[in-house]
Amino acid sequence: AVEAMSSPRGVARQCLDWTERRHHLAGPLGVRLLSTMTDRGWLALEPKGRAVRLTSEGARELKARLGVSLDDEGRVAA
Repeated sequence: AVEAMSSPRGVARQCLDWTERRHHLAGPLGVRLLSTMTDRGWLALEPKGRAVRLTSEGARELKARLGVSLDDEGRVAA
């Protein structure tokens, strides 16, 4: 539950990645989402660096569960 993820800095926050200069979800919610999505095989950790890759199964699940479609670059498709 959300209460179990509470921290002094909040459950979720926006964080700017200093190398990519792009925002990502930080905090306990971001950690839980990453963990759950990798455990289910929806995201794969790249062998070098900190990048993650959406798997084909992950793309199917995002579409089925949330109605979100991504383009080849990983951006939300119109």
